[in-house]
Amino acid sequence: MQLLNKRIMLPILAVLLIVRFILVPIFTWQQEQIEQIDAKSQRLNKSSNVIARIPLIKESLGQLKLKNNQLQKIYYNHASLNGLKLQLQQQIETLFTQHNIKVKNFTWVAEISGDLIQERARISYEGTTKDFARLQLAIARLPKLLNVVQWTMNIRGMKELSLGKVVGRIVLTAYNVSPIAEKANVKG
Repeated sequence: MQLLNKRIMLPILAVLLIVRFILVPIFTWQQEQIEQIDAKSQRLNKSSNVIARIPLIKESLGQLKLKNNQLQKIYYNHASLNGLKLQLQQQIETLFTQHNIKVKNFTWVAEISGDLIQERARISYEGTTKDFARLQLAIARLPKLLNVVQWTMNIRGMKELSLGKVVGRIVLTAYNVSPIAEKANVKG
């Protein structure tokens, strides 16, 4: 009986050994190959989709470049921040003078680094309310962006036929792109 059990058990053992050491590794290898092929197929599909979209991507890139150029025109582009400050101070004081608003004090209060460098100036002024309203419109119409951060004013002497005089302070911010581009070129 034991001999019969050994004759039956030996072929079963041989089959189990063949399955364990030959067939299982083959199935595992095949599964790994299938997973690699699937991953490569997915990458191929993504690449094909990108290639198919190249004309759309080129068109979008062209539109973005055009929009970027348009936006850069509203920012200042000075390599020298001191040169920018001098130009801005002269431009702002001239603008105030043209609108009969007297600049009592002009102070640079902050330089804020970031994606765009912000230069902030505080200006104390006085003049007529009518001229001051015209000045506000002129600042809004400037070709370069000059953002009003804070505007404080007191109106005195307003009467039925007169808007009176205004005394106050304004904080303006100008944005400069050039030093950032220079920093990127130095790092690159």
